[in-house]
Amino acid sequence: MINLPGNTSESLDTDYTSYGVGVGYTFDAITVAASYGYIDYDSDLAVDETESYALSAGYDLGGGLALRAAYAQDISDSDDETEKYSFGVMMNF
Repeated sequence: MINLPGNTSESLDTDYTSYGVGVGYTFDAITVAASYGYIDYDSDLAVDETESYALSAGYDLGGGLALRAAYAQDISDSDDETEKYSFGVMMNF
């Protein structure tokens, strides 16, 4: 799956343009995915650009139960970095 959305907003006197791309692949009980996003702010904000990266993986345990893990990082042009980690269990029924 490849996703290439684009978005433009004009709210709160903050114009921005955003793009993102993501790919994922499932083989047997394992799913892996990666994504990239970019936001360009057209305003006088302290941050003009932000890039985001994410990696995720899942393992299907069967019976609608799956393990999920993810890592994401946001980097702005003001040298701010945010890292996020997640791990969990998902149930489909």
